[in-house]
Amino acid sequence: MSGAKVEELAASALEFIRRSCDDYEDDRLSIPRRLKHSTISLSTGVELLLKARLCQEHWSLVLSNPDKYRDGDWESGRFVSIGVDDAFQRLQHIVKSPVYSEASIAVRELANLRNQYVHFVCKSTQAFVTATQLTAWHYVLDLLEGNYIKLTEEQAEEVEYAKLKMLKHHEFLDARFASLKEEIAFAMESEHLVLDCPFCKKRALRIGDNTRCLVCGNDVMDAYSYAEAYYSSLPGNWDPKERYGVDPVAYCAQCGDKACVPAPKELESIAIDSIVERLQISLEPGMDLEPYLCFNCGIYADKATMVSCGTCGSLFMKETDEEMCPECFSRWS
Repeated sequence: MSGAKVEELAASALEFIRRSCDDYEDDRLSIPRRLKHSTISLSTGVELLLKARLCQEHWSLVLSNPDKYRDGDWESGRFVSIGVDDAFQRLQHIVKSPVYSEASIAVRELANLRNQYVHFVCKSTQAFVTATQLTAWHYVLDLLEGNYIKLTEEQAEEVEYAKLKMLKHHEFLDARFASLKEEIAFAMESEHLVLDCPFCKKRALRIGDNTRCLVCGNDVMDAYSYAEAYYSSLPGNWDPKERYGVDPVAYCAQCGDKACVPAPKELESIAIDSIVERLQISLEPGMDLEPYLCFNCGIYADKATMVSCGTCGSLFMKETDEEMCPECFSRWS
């Protein structure tokens, strides 16, 4: 019985959240109405998600007065459910699955705005309302990505839809970046290379160990996508694919992945030292190395080793006697 109710509550919650995203961008509405409708929908959706988590434990935890419940009241809607504050209390003391403080504060602030819009005129500025919405959604998304609530595959797609909508707003990105500082610092301490993400522009793109941006990254993006986007963002770059039919992203000689593009200028000195050490070459006076970086495994290579595959024409870093790129070699060997 609880399983079906969890799915129903989660589905309803995500429907309100989708509505919130759409209302915020609806040009047919005035800005005050956009803020009002999107805040009410988002707060309602978040509250329902908390209730879905309670229902996952037992459906009666959603009821304000379980002793007054009668058969059929759920289906007919003849019951009083708890509010956000009671939900947090029950999650902590009964379910033993509390929501961490930053998330609960953000959700409560969102609920306060919702109450203002519902009961009287909200006089908060657009910037404040937007920041409150996006901060609350960031923390809720953090819970969902941590499997706080069981979601179906279809519901997970709804979460991704809302996330992609929110990623358009710098306040949302700022909130995620601020909350992920420790994780980003840990990546650096673990000797991962962390670069500015070409998509969200935050220094949170972790190279290697499943390359992804810790702020905006999702399962759709891979090392090739990051490398291509980074190359396109370099000043003065045009797309060689349009002019010559050549993909500027080269195959890596180390990992075989198609993810090598010019290394960031800030890393040029480190990259050259790495190439000299890895290839065991002497850097003679006047010798200019043009370092490339693999966005998959993080090694550096010299542009001079880049050639076209004799079979498919793709670029690859030739550091062995092979005349084909890794993909063609694996296909024909």
